[in-house]
Amino acid sequence: MVSVTFSVGSPLAYRVRSLELPGLVHQIQADFEDGSHTFTSSDFKLGTNRVITVCGTDFASADGMTLITIPEGTDYASFEHAASAGFTADQRGPWNYRTQPMPGAAQVITSIARGANDALISALESTPNLVVQVRKSFPELPMEHYLNLCVVYRAGRFLELFDHARQYEPDDEVHTVESVFGGEVTFNHGENFANVIGSTGDPKIAGLSWIQLWARQSCMYPTTCESFNYGGFPCGTYLVGGHIVLGKKAKVMAKGSNTVYIVPICAGHNNDNNVYMAALTYPKGVWLNDYLGP
Repeated sequence: MVSVTFSVGSPLAYRVRSLELPGLVHQIQADFEDGSHTFTSSDFKLGTNRVITVCGTDFASADGMTLITIPEGTDYASFEHAASAGFTADQRGPWNYRTQPMPGAAQVITSIARGANDALISALESTPNLVVQVRKSFPELPMEHYLNLCVVYRAGRFLELFDHARQYEPDDEVHTVESVFGGEVTFNHGENFANVIGSTGDPKIAGLSWIQLWARQSCMYPTTCESFNYGGFPCGTYLVGGHIVLGKKAKVMAKGSNTVYIVPICAGHNNDNNVYMAALTYPKGVWLNDYLGP
């Protein structure tokens, strides 16, 4: 058997708003024996990813905020979710405030749970150098915009965004946008980002659809590029919903990526993968979960 020790890491620190690598170097010991083997080291800390994900107050999930009440002196518990979720009757035992002798108690306790979740999200979004992803339900869109956001798969591989004027093959699969919609993301002011390469088919059709999605989620229609004139870039007036990733380099993102976002950017930025941008105009974007999934 041969035993060796080697270094993993970099002594040079790397720091942007969403990721910090403090320059840690770890010593790893690996033992080699006869035959074909796979070596897996123990976990070690390389850096800190400053992206956190929480459930929105109206997002029904078992992972969401839950208020557990237990009458003093008993072991009876009752569970109240910030959003409607689970099977209410199955989560009620001898201690149950949804009864006639306690009129209005359920509304009071629900409001406490919802208020706690709102306060949590607000506190996270107020934390410096933290990107906050909030899981939300997909907003209702006009049918023509909704269809333009659906994705088509052929033989298990992403083909294109759905084109209602095209005749697809019998085995092609059309997946709804709910399969990749994560919710909302809040950026730090000045957070750098760049384009996702190869994210859309026809920029005009896809741009209209994705910007409509951003507008519905944000309850407003954008009028200015998110990175307006940043670094002296001459922004135009035509806006699209751009697929972006944090950092200063445009990237091809793998299927299933969990850090692709939609923000309104000008067509000039959308068509230039050699520049990076900054979150200056709008603090929030649309978060795509399981990018190019499902």
